[in-house]
Amino acid sequence: MARAFHLTIASPSEVFFDGDASEVSLPGSDGRLQILAGHEPLITTLRQGAVTYTASDTEKTMHIESGVVEVAENHCTILL
Repeated sequence: MARAFHLTIASPSEVFFDGDASEVSLPGSDGRLQILAGHEPLITTLRQGAVTYTASDTEKTMHIESGVVEVAENHCTILL
C-alpha cells in the first residue's frame, strides 16, 4: 500500500470522510491538484469539479461546487 496521510472532507453540517488516504485529486482554482503523503504545506481555494480520493485501496469520487483545502503535517483538510 502507498504511504498514507490523514484526510478530512467536511462541510459545516456534515463530515463526508475522516480517515487515512493514499492520494486525493482536487479541482484547484488554477488547475487540478494531486496530494500524496508528505506533500508540502498548502492552502488554496477549490472550484467546481470532482474530488477523487483513494482510501483502503478503493477510489471514491464526489462532486463539489467550491471549497478550500489545507495541507499541513501529513494532514489534508477539505472544507466545502
